[in-house]
Amino acid sequence: MDWARNNAGVSDSDLADVFKYEPKPTSVIKMVESRGYQPQIWTLKSHDEWMEWIEKEMQSMHGGERGLVLVIAKRTGEHTLEVSGSVSIDSWLDSAESRMPRSNWRRPEHSFSAFKEKKKEEEGGSRDVRTLPFSSETFKILSRNFCTHGTIARVISRADIPYFSSETVVMSEPAYVYNCRTSHAWPTDLALSSTYLPGSGLNFSILYGCPYLIEENIIRRLKHVTSEAAHPLLLPGILTELELQRHKRLVEKMVNKVEAKIYELDFEYATLGRSKEDVDERNEAKRSTWLDLTYLRNGLVGWNTQIGKMCEHADELKKKVFNMYEAGGPSQKKIKARLAAIRDEYDEKIRDCTMRVDGMAMATQWSHGETNVEIALATNQDSKVMRSIALVTMVFLPGTFFATVFSMTFFNWFTGDGTIRVSRYLWVYVLITVIFTCITVGSWYFFVVHRRKRVSAETPTV
Repeated sequence: MDWARNNAGVSDSDLADVFKYEPKPTSVIKMVESRGYQPQIWTLKSHDEWMEWIEKEMQSMHGGERGLVLVIAKRTGEHTLEVSGSVSIDSWLDSAESRMPRSNWRRPEHSFSAFKEKKKEEEGGSRDVRTLPFSSETFKILSRNFCTHGTIARVISRADIPYFSSETVVMSEPAYVYNCRTSHAWPTDLALSSTYLPGSGLNFSILYGCPYLIEENIIRRLKHVTSEAAHPLLLPGILTELELQRHKRLVEKMVNKVEAKIYELDFEYATLGRSKEDVDERNEAKRSTWLDLTYLRNGLVGWNTQIGKMCEHADELKKKVFNMYEAGGPSQKKIKARLAAIRDEYDEKIRDCTMRVDGMAMATQWSHGETNVEIALATNQDSKVMRSIALVTMVFLPGTFFATVFSMTFFNWFTGDGTIRVSRYLWVYVLITVIFTCITVGSWYFFVVHRRKRVSAETPTV
């Protein structure tokens, strides 16, 4: 069985095969109890800077210091706010306001139909999450100091599946190892590896594939965090909040799109006069919309299941960890309550999507029913016209029949003596007509009426 093993860091094969490297400035956030949980932020770029920071800042933290260290590994091509040395969170935010005007911000489009085409071009899953902003050697040393478990490579490779796991292992000392992954089906997916050391209250985390906007969002959230920094579910909870925001935008956009398609069904009868290409295009658009919303609903259900696993783990932490450390009690209650509230919001969004999916199916049935009624009314009009034609035919049929009969050679109306002569073979015509009329009517009765009655009689009644 493949389970999390003790002291299993990121292997050399995973470093070479799973991750890609494009060194660039990277933000590191440190919040420790000795500084009142006031965040310190560094921007590190070169391998030497990383080694100097690890030697200076990391070595002192394993001596019983409670708190959090977070590395924000941004995406390829994302803007990086560079600061000199260690700065406070207020200074960092002030620099962000001055260097990144709001007018230049633009949110990415969220469309599964368009985004899945982009995914086909990317080999091996999400390249944005796999690409790290430092060198392979830097990440190898960093992951060792952060006690990063090797299972993060497998989790990152699960691109389309939302995932949360918690394992109790030994990473030089007893630890809780967390791996989180959001779905790559839509833009701005994220991954998180976090290792919590309950003996010292330390939390080492790396966030993968983070855009600049999300980086600033996280830092703003950490501004209001104090002792919660020492809680292992703080960052998974923040990731859940960010995913909720992403899903809210997706649901709102997809719901509006589905409702527009439902309104279009009111004019479905108009497709009867359109070309086959236009009809196929409209049907393809409706199918894509329905599939997109269904896929989104499944994604919501999957992520809501992962949040349920977080809530269960929060209960486990309450029994096994925070009974020993009373300082974690208030944080435990707040985080557990917020996770439960997020689950309620997801339940609401899932019901909203389900209502639209069912509504689109019902509206389609109604539209087809109305179209069938239109066809039935048109058929009824045609039947009335046909009955009129049949009536006219019956009016003229006797005259046509007798005109044909009297024009035959059995009758001679123009004799020289002024008399009318009728052929003595007229009975042949009458006999043949009667015989073939009987054969025709008899065949119709046998094949249409009699056999149908016999089949109905032989069919057993259920």
